[in-house]
Amino acid sequence: MTKPIGSLKRRVLTVIETYPDIEQVNLDHVVGEVLLQLDPDDTYTSETEDAVKLTLRQFARQICRTKLRQAWKDGTPKAFPKQQARYPKQHARGTPGVYVPLEDLTDEDIAFNIALRRRGAIGRLRHANSLVDWYHTHRPNPLPAVRRWKRPGQSDTA
Repeated sequence: MTKPIGSLKRRVLTVIETYPDIEQVNLDHVVGEVLLQLDPDDTYTSETEDAVKLTLRQFARQICRTKLRQAWKDGTPKAFPKQQARYPKQHARGTPGVYVPLEDLTDEDIAFNIALRRRGAIGRLRHANSLVDWYHTHRPNPLPAVRRWKRPGQSDTA
């Protein structure tokens, strides 16, 4: 990790950690506080500010998924012990999510998160399959123990 990126991540984490008992982590609030630290005189151009906001929001999401998980050890389902501590509430695409403790999610929020993770998993599976296909058309040697994967019920031609 380069120094500027590490510094930005530390700033985001510091802002999040200043509110240890907060029920909801609003990513826009976190990003706004870090932007004030970085540019108190508000001299950024709008394009630079948009790029910085996007980067900071990604860091905040990552921290909400990983770092805050450590505070939530009891009651973790045994089938998936690395459950996140906070998940985003249901929101429209392109709008920032608000991360709340898992126990505070509504049924609709949980369904939203399940669909989100399944879409991501399907995309990663398709990407892996396309790499296998590319390899078989560009390299003479077989890949050891690597083949196309398919979902249950999916035909071999899909």
